[in-house]
Amino acid sequence: MTLEEIGVISNPGSTRMNKMLQEFRQVVAGYAGVAYRELSHIDDMEHILRDFAAQGVKLLILSGGDGTLQLGVTALMNHDIFPDPPVIAILPGGRTNMVAEALGMYGTPSECLRDVIDGALNGRLKTVDLPFIRLQVKPDAAPVYGAFFGAATIVRGIEFTRNVIYPLGMPNFLSHAIAIVYLVANAAWPFKGANAPMRAEPMHVNFGDSPPEAKAYMIVLVTTLNRLILGLSSASAVGEGALRYTSIEYTVPAAARAAWTFLFGRPSAKPVRGLVRRRLHGVEIRTTSPVTLDGEFFVPDPAHPVTLEATPPFTFVRLKDE
Repeated sequence: MTLEEIGVISNPGSTRMNKMLQEFRQVVAGYAGVAYRELSHIDDMEHILRDFAAQGVKLLILSGGDGTLQLGVTALMNHDIFPDPPVIAILPGGRTNMVAEALGMYGTPSECLRDVIDGALNGRLKTVDLPFIRLQVKPDAAPVYGAFFGAATIVRGIEFTRNVIYPLGMPNFLSHAIAIVYLVANAAWPFKGANAPMRAEPMHVNFGDSPPEAKAYMIVLVTTLNRLILGLSSASAVGEGALRYTSIEYTVPAAARAAWTFLFGRPSAKPVRGLVRRRLHGVEIRTTSPVTLDGEFFVPDPAHPVTLEATPPFTFVRLKDE
């Protein structure tokens, strides 16, 4: 691969990129011939990708958080920009970098950028195929694509973490740990008000092989990743399909059993009451509450279910094995 076949897009609005932008620009400048653009608006992504496709880019490097990757993959899927899809590298430039970390991208965006470009030039890049989630929020809306979907009270938890915990400036691991402890305690507190971050979120979940049930869920997660925040694994889900589904019912005993299972349990076919882990090709969720995909929030249409399906796999760069 040549330098002219590499395109880099950075998102200065992402948390880590905002702090390291000057260093990142200097590193890119050291690779003469690499196409480099910066996002100033979300609408820029499609135009930049079309320019890269016209230039013959074969390796697309995105530096930002999970939301930046969602933006890029959604543009690639919805607009059929490249005749042959490029290999994608996502650098950890955001506040949440679950996909980058799942692909072994550790270190600063600049460090990872050097490793990716040098590996491409030397023909030593490792790649892995990873499907994404196709999320259809409303029948008349364009689908969006990402790796981590959340519904139920986890959405309120993400809002709380983003608005209250992240501004404290702590490392991601500590921020997530503190947020989880607080939010679990808030869910268990019996005297919380109607606006508490961990209030019950009733919804219908339809797997297609049984009648949907109306339940209050604390957490509903769907992902294509093996690992989530705090290193929790989704790999023990049973069944077939690229989507890994996890739900926890909104009761204190169910939350306690689920926490014990995630932290100390071993993969087992034995069911845990209140906890569901399955592998699926698709799922429908009917809810009136907001849902999230890679940290971006969406408001469903109460008259129609939210649908999730697995996409064909994308080819991603993996720097280090898990």
